Amino acid sequence: MYCNLLSTLIIEPDSKLFWIEDTAFLGTSFTEIYIPKDVSTLDLGAFRSSNVKVINCDPENQWFTFEDGILYNKQRTRFLMKTRNNFTSFTLPELIESIPGSFFANLPLENITFNSRVKSIGGGAFSGSHIGNITIPDIVTSIGNNAFKNCKYLDKVVLGSGITKIPQGCFENSSITNITFIGNITTIESSAFAECVNLKYIKLPKSLKTIGGACFPVDAELDFAEDSNYSFDNQRLLYDSGKTIIYARFSKLESYKILETVKFISAGVFKGISVLKSINFSSNSCLTKIGDDVFAYNINLTNFSFPSSLTEIGYNAFRGCTSLKTIIFPSNSSLTKIGDGAFGDCKKLEDFSFPNNLKIIGGGAFGSCHSLKNISFPDTLVELQVYGCSGSSNLEEVRFGRDIKKIDVAAFYGCGRLHTVIFESKGAQIYSNAFLYCWKLTYVKATNISHVHYEGFQFCGLRSIEFSEAITHIGTNAFKGSSIINITFLGNPPISSIEKIAFQYAYHLTYINLPSSIQSIGLNAFEWTNISSITIPRDTKTISDYAFKSCKNLETFIISDNSSLNSLGFFVFQGCTSIRQFICNESDYFSVGNRALFDKNKTVLVCYPPASPSKFFYIPSTIRNISAGAFLACKNLINILIPDDSVETIYRYAFSDCTSLTHINIPICVQNIEDNAFSNCVSLTCGIDIENKNETFLEHLYTDCHFNRDCIRPCSILTCKKRDHYRYHLSLFTIQLSEGLSLGLF
Repeated sequence: MYCNLLSTLIIEPDSKLFWIEDTAFLGTSFTEIYIPKDVSTLDLGAFRSSNVKVINCDPENQWFTFEDGILYNKQRTRFLMKTRNNFTSFTLPELIESIPGSFFANLPLENITFNSRVKSIGGGAFSGSHIGNITIPDIVTSIGNNAFKNCKYLDKVVLGSGITKIPQGCFENSSITNITFIGNITTIESSAFAECVNLKYIKLPKSLKTIGGACFPVDAELDFAEDSNYSFDNQRLLYDSGKTIIYARFSKLESYKILETVKFISAGVFKGISVLKSINFSSNSCLTKIGDDVFAYNINLTNFSFPSSLTEIGYNAFRGCTSLKTIIFPSNSSLTKIGDGAFGDCKKLEDFSFPNNLKIIGGGAFGSCHSLKNISFPDTLVELQVYGCSGSSNLEEVRFGRDIKKIDVAAFYGCGRLHTVIFESKGAQIYSNAFLYCWKLTYVKATNISHVHYEGFQFCGLRSIEFSEAITHIGTNAFKGSSIINITFLGNPPISSIEKIAFQYAYHLTYINLPSSIQSIGLNAFEWTNISSITIPRDTKTISDYAFKSCKNLETFIISDNSSLNSLGFFVFQGCTSIRQFICNESDYFSVGNRALFDKNKTVLVCYPPASPSKFFYIPSTIRNISAGAFLACKNLINILIPDDSVETIYRYAFSDCTSLTHINIPICVQNIEDNAFSNCVSLTCGIDIENKNETFLEHLYTDCHFNRDCIRPCSILTCKKRDHYRYHLSLFTIQLSEGLSLGLF
């Protein structure tokens, strides 16, 4: 992938290759490739962004064949991919039954000759091509969305008898001048002929039953069959027979009056009218739904009053109405849903009161509404969906009512001035990045939040938060990189874990009281926080690797009495250079002695506090294992004594970065020393007593454990420069008193 200098790829004929995966040749430079006989699976994205023009399929390959720039299945019943983009005309092979989506899109293709079998034309199949005139055969029964969109050379179209539906955007923005319907067209979907400026006249069949919104150019003349179910009003709005649906608009006015009988306005009907200033509803309006894009991009629309009958506002309904300042919902409003993007980019929209029956606000519904400052959601609101209010840069305060359950992904992403969020509900859930980059967020009333999901408060300015007994979950990255200082758990919530990296890089976090229900603390959970003391709750059983890594100010680590803690991961305290004491009084799994943390039976030395002022340490004779990183960065230690018949294994990084350590002995009982056990012990330069003289053992010490090769050289009493030289604490002369007994003289 991305081997842009790879110009040749040789695959031998006897290759056993059977599968070529997606993006396999992405960005390569070779223009020709051989497909051996056993290749049965070829992901169609394998040649994406490659320069392959010719695919040579082995004649014995039973699955693929290539001809004139197109790869087919062996039977040539399906198009698979094309490597040629300069077709000006094309004849469909006899057995092809379907043209895939976008297959001829944006090609200089002028003519297409259909075979007698083709039944479907995929979405965007000819979009942007140079097709001039086209007749769709009677055998074709399906055309996909946007199939001929943006065909600037398209002139005359004949639709065969098999077509009953013209899909969304089918001929949108094409140059079509004439269309003939041979069959029984029943449906014309939204935008089917939108922006076809050369299409001035359309004779519609009697069979037509359904018309989508804004499906015709606004200046086209529609010729309906006699007894048609469609009619116009004096505003050139197209209705159904009962005037309950507005299908299309054939005028550009400053103001429109919506008939009280109208229940639904179809998609895009009033979209992009530069002169539109007002829409008026009767007090007896029956309108229940505003469709997608209906009023989008009306740049001179400044205010809008909604009828009480309205229950739903569709997707992007008012998007880009950059002058819209005021919206009014009546006190008896029936509105329950505001769709995705409904008021997105309404930059001048000011504070307003939400209707009291509203339940759902869609994704991005109020995104980038820069004039909104305060939002009070109604008690009935259940869900604020993805990016709901994201990018509303001047939003300062938000209040949620009693029924809110879900604040979805990135709901307030980038609301840089948001400082207060209040939840009154019970059981609200905060989803990922909900408050990402809300740097001024300082107060969240979260007494009834039940879940803070993945990245919920990541990289926001929140300083303090209190969780009630409703909290059950704090997810991965939940407060990562935030400005949180204090976290308080009230009562005894049922939360069972602090997930991995939940508070990583929360540099200001100083205080957290973990509830007794916490059973596990995940990987890197508190890495680079500012806590100075932490008490591990009674029910906590495991603390994972690096959980408190680089907590530079952590001084005291307390294991609660009768604690269930039985497992500490690798390098839990790496970089915790300020730890001075471990406290553990009543535990079935751990104990503390001479400042160090041991297992209960003192067979494992777990960790020695790096900030201990002690310079000398005697390993208890019961110890058999010194854990990984046990003495990591204990820079005050000068002398460590390991007694005979004690330690058997010294794990990785056990004494790493003990930069002041000048003496340690390795008795014969030590059988295994793992890699990097003595890395960066720069003061271990001479006079180290290593009983095992085996060359392999010593070479491992030097090469893998990073013991200085000169360390076993005897010290010179006159020239040794080691501070607090260990020989200063030994007898210089001895007098033999009896066999096996000596007396040192100082």
